[in-house]
Amino acid sequence: MTEIFLLLITIILMSILVLHIVYLRKIIHLGSFKGIEKIKKLKKAKSRYSNNGISKPVAKDFKEKLDNIMNSEHLYLNPNLKLENLAKRLNVSKNQMSFIINNEFQMDFNSYVNNLRIEHAEEILKNSKNVQITDVMYEVGFNNPTTFNRAFKKRTGVTPTRFTKQPN
Repeated sequence: MTEIFLLLITIILMSILVLHIVYLRKIIHLGSFKGIEKIKKLKKAKSRYSNNGISKPVAKDFKEKLDNIMNSEHLYLNPNLKLENLAKRLNVSKNQMSFIINNEFQMDFNSYVNNLRIEHAEEILKNSKNVQITDVMYEVGFNNPTTFNRAFKKRTGVTPTRFTKQPN
């Protein structure tokens, strides 16, 4: 009788242990265990930077340099601007330049350049009367009206024509 009782207790304890392990795995899998999730994110971010040969502080430094060059020299106005041009300018590889833009600005190269161009176009349209939108489009570095209109609306929420009709 005691052997059956001990066997029954052992089976119950093993069942509880198995249920507990399954429960803990579900918690971790569902992301409820936030400490582990934070560690995973930090490891992922760290490996992303280390795999590219650029540390987070260096990437931030290049971000500032890129911002300074783009805003002081208005490189984005060049309709033929390429990722390679910026990479050479900052003495980094094309992949590293792409990595810096993607991770530090949270957008791809074309979106980054188009945002700067549209920002410039907004200023021109705000400060100029009776300006032709196509002239502004070419002036800020776009070659295609569809791309210009799409980028403009994405950034401002309105088309360039509607933007010009809004009160300042």
